[in-house]
Amino acid sequence: MKSWFHRVSARSLLLGGLSLASSCDPVVENIADSQILIVVSVKGVQTGTQVLQVKSSLNGKPDPNGLDITNNTSKFAIQLPNQESSYGQFKLDGFALDTNRCYLANGQVTEQITKDKTYYELELTLLPQAAAKCNLTVTVTGNGTVTSNPAGIGCGGGQSACSYDFPFGTDVVLSGPASLTSYPVWTSGCTPSTTLYQPTCTTKLQKGGTKAEVDFVARACSPDGWCQYHPIGTIQSLGDVWGSGSKDVWIVGNGNTILNTSGGAFTQSATAPFANLSVNQVRGSSATNIYALSNSGGTPGLARYDGTKWTGLPTWPGFPNIDARGLVALPSGDAIVVGYNFAVGGPFAARLSGTSWTSITTGLTATEILNRGWPASDTEVWAGSTTGIWRYDGTKWTKDVSPAVQNKNVQFLWGTSATDIWAATSTELFHYDGTSWTAAPVDNGVTISSISNIGGGTGPDVWLASNTAGRLFRYAGGSCSPKCWTQTDLPGVTQSIRAIWGAASNDLYAVGNLGLILRYDGQTWSRSPYARAPLTTGTLTASYGVPNNQNSALQIFGPIDTNLNVDASNITVATGFSTTSQAINAVYGLSANEIMAVGNNGLVMRYNGTSWATIPSGTTNSLTGVFINNSPRFYYISGANGFIARADQTLSGFTVQTKNVPPAPNPNTTTQYLYAMGGSSMFNLYVTSYSGVIYRTTDGVSWNQILPAPNTTETYYVAYYHPTSGRVYLGGTNGQLIYYTGASFQTLSTGTTASIYSMWGTTGTQAMWVGGTGGTLLKFDGTTFTPLKSGVIGTIRTLWGNNLTDVWAAGDAGTILRWKM
Repeated sequence: MKSWFHRVSARSLLLGGLSLASSCDPVVENIADSQILIVVSVKGVQTGTQVLQVKSSLNGKPDPNGLDITNNTSKFAIQLPNQESSYGQFKLDGFALDTNRCYLANGQVTEQITKDKTYYELELTLLPQAAAKCNLTVTVTGNGTVTSNPAGIGCGGGQSACSYDFPFGTDVVLSGPASLTSYPVWTSGCTPSTTLYQPTCTTKLQKGGTKAEVDFVARACSPDGWCQYHPIGTIQSLGDVWGSGSKDVWIVGNGNTILNTSGGAFTQSATAPFANLSVNQVRGSSATNIYALSNSGGTPGLARYDGTKWTGLPTWPGFPNIDARGLVALPSGDAIVVGYNFAVGGPFAARLSGTSWTSITTGLTATEILNRGWPASDTEVWAGSTTGIWRYDGTKWTKDVSPAVQNKNVQFLWGTSATDIWAATSTELFHYDGTSWTAAPVDNGVTISSISNIGGGTGPDVWLASNTAGRLFRYAGGSCSPKCWTQTDLPGVTQSIRAIWGAASNDLYAVGNLGLILRYDGQTWSRSPYARAPLTTGTLTASYGVPNNQNSALQIFGPIDTNLNVDASNITVATGFSTTSQAINAVYGLSANEIMAVGNNGLVMRYNGTSWATIPSGTTNSLTGVFINNSPRFYYISGANGFIARADQTLSGFTVQTKNVPPAPNPNTTTQYLYAMGGSSMFNLYVTSYSGVIYRTTDGVSWNQILPAPNTTETYYVAYYHPTSGRVYLGGTNGQLIYYTGASFQTLSTGTTASIYSMWGTTGTQAMWVGGTGGTLLKFDGTTFTPLKSGVIGTIRTLWGNNLTDVWAAGDAGTILRWKM
């Protein structure tokens, strides 16, 4: 029998039965041979210590909990079972913590535990620190690496978490740069929170146990390797949200958008089945039985997700003459689609079982239309109509007779159970308690209007989405009277909200236009960290970058006051850049110190390597073409009303150039419009117009129409001089790509009918890239055009590359793509 130290409230730690006890005055008792006792004397505990924190490990396995001793003890005991799993290296770390949970002193002691010895006495000496130190732990998800300044943190590349102790109050800058295929999202620990999507995060060590979390989210990349750099998430308008639980949420929207999350980033489904069509609704009965409905021109339809992939289903009866307004997923796994049949001029309802459709008789009149529905069970489905609410009993539809909903255009339904169902028109809310429908009258000074959907979590609260940007209405169910209603206007949200769903009342999602995804935690609505607000949703029209720059530095232009600075890690908006309320249409540069941009209302701007300045153009015409001749230095601009002008290096004024014939008018107006300008020099410079009219100057002053015109039906939107081929390529409607030999126009077969808006190539090869409508991207090797999937549907209006294997594309709705071999 051995003696041991004992305390009444000994704490067990997860080290194979290890227990840690503390006492100022240990009591000696007998200990069985089946136990190992370790007595630890503490030296050097400082004044100001609030807690002695002890962390232990055995054979490298740390105790996950540790022990906090609050009485500044000078001695404590540890008890281990005398067994094989207790033998080996035992390590003890001690920390003297202050009120901020930072440590003033620390020390370590180790001992080798063997089977031949059951009693040990150790001395833990706590050495003072020059300054209180606090622990910072960084957790990394995804494929990326995080480092810190000051140095200390270094994790990623398979190490999911790391920590380091920094002096109290230190501003630690964490760096997690973006890559070609992923970007960092700092989900916690950053100050301010606006750094969520930046390559760095600053966190201040103010309390011990500070944590920062970063998720390196995979970029949305096309099968051919074009990755979306902006915006993060999607620019598409999102129309519906549903989930089988908080870790399985689906969102659908325009452009075949079907997004899914398991609690982190939203990713686009690789098997989304609707080409470029909009997806209107998503509903399911489980994580392996989810339906998505498209009712958007082209070839709409229904698809099912089986837990692995989406598969298109047979078309419903009456296709394609059906306005499919509502999708219901039944508990059994079947689905019901309701709406209006234009072919017969009446309401429509059909049920899908497996892959077979069965038409359902509705009983509605020819002028009534079924809107969205909600299922209480397989034999109890409710649906709103233009004249009230109908109930499906598994066989037929019957109109509800509750007075409150008669002749109401009920557009939305949602519920938590068969006795708690809610319905809404655009301005009113109704409730079903299992017996009848009653109105939920507005109170608390709230006026509801423009309802776009209804949803919630587990109740009793009901949320109404609104077409008014950033506005939500909340009805507090239960015994809330007399103040049940509140209106919430979310600051900074400039998009309307279109749908709401939640796994619980404190775990809600709301989605809306331009990729809006909001999250509710029971107290506050905020943007999901995985749905960044777009830097711009306008059309990006022009770009300029410095070739062979390792950082791929690039400036992209378009909407009013928009100058986006792009590099391999980040996209930022230039501050102080003003276009005097005009959009930029074209940009040309000779170097990083000589760039000119032109836009609407005669806008001309020049960059000298330091700042942008507005240059008087002498016109209010919209300008769409610009060119800079290097030696001698001349600046050319062109645009509406057949305007061509030139300025010398003093930029003291633009002089209108002469043309031998007027340009062709826009077929939709009487305006004589010049489009693109491009060439090798002022002695070989082209400008395009409508109806195949192309002008050329060989003296830098007089412009002559090239005859015969290549055609009289095409419009050429881009003129590009390729430095290796020596050709000036002109691209336009119907995939037309031509060049002038000096004697005639030659046509290249692009293999596309898309209109061409952009081209880019580089020295040393005749290869180049071509972009156009419908997300068209073609790679030209000098002989053959190869189409590559871009993953977007908007027009690619500008291209630029660091080299042929590192190319950027930008265009409609703020789209920025990068391709890097």
